[in-house]
Amino acid sequence: MAPPIQLPFPSPLIIPPLSPPHQQTFILLHGRGSSAAKFGPTLLSSTFTHNNSTAALRSTFPHAKFIFPTAPPQP
Repeated sequence: MAPPIQLPFPSPLIIPPLSPPHQQTFILLHGRGSSAAKFGPTLLSSTFTHNNSTAALRSTFPHAKFIFPTAPPQP
């Protein structure tokens, strides 16, 4: 059995759907100087207004899985 491949990237932050069935997957990238752990929870709890209704991103898409990759450290 071959050893597992080591990638130079940290593990992504994966947030499963709030309620089944899983219907969408969003892959969201952070900006320079951030990480998935800083960016992901903040984005998911942020509220926005659309058609006079305010909601958080995660509650708007309860059947979605959110994936936040983290880039490797850069010198």
